[in-house]
Amino acid sequence: MDINFTLSDESLRNLRNAVIGSTDPKLPGFDPNAIAFNYTALGDEIDYTALSDAISYSSLAEQFDVNDIAGSVCTRDVANELDMEDLASYLDVREVARHVDTSDIARDVAGELDLSDVARELSSELDYTTLAYEIDKSEISESRDHYVLAKFIIEHFQKNEEFRKSVIDAIFERVISKMQPKATV
Repeated sequence: MDINFTLSDESLRNLRNAVIGSTDPKLPGFDPNAIAFNYTALGDEIDYTALSDAISYSSLAEQFDVNDIAGSVCTRDVANELDMEDLASYLDVREVARHVDTSDIARDVAGELDLSDVARELSSELDYTTLAYEIDKSEISESRDHYVLAKFIIEHFQKNEEFRKSVIDAIFERVISKMQPKATV
């Protein structure tokens, strides 16, 4: 069996006064005769510095789940608020460099390089005459696998008419120069 009581506003105020009484200190913004709090007056009385000093931020942080916070953060808003120059002033480039994995960078760069583009760029910058004087031909002949070199020349000889003509011209010049009598002084 349920019993319901209906109290008038005045009876409700009298009941609150009887329960709460006139205890000191009174809460600012709280009128025991009123039905609701005056939160603005209560907020004006709070010493936020003392409240802030009393908070244990590590205990507070333990109450939050990172995923909940991340779910309510708009990265675009955060990015719009960043001052890149200010952020850069806090970075220590040497410290950042220590954490960069150069092997990953090298692998990524090597995967993106087009060696024919690199060769084209280098060939436009090289002075072949100077380069020819700098090359030690004896080192090349000692370190070169002659079979691989011969195979390469034969493949080019078969496929490239201009190369073929150049090789034949060079052979004939060599033969003719050997056939000419040596000049006597």
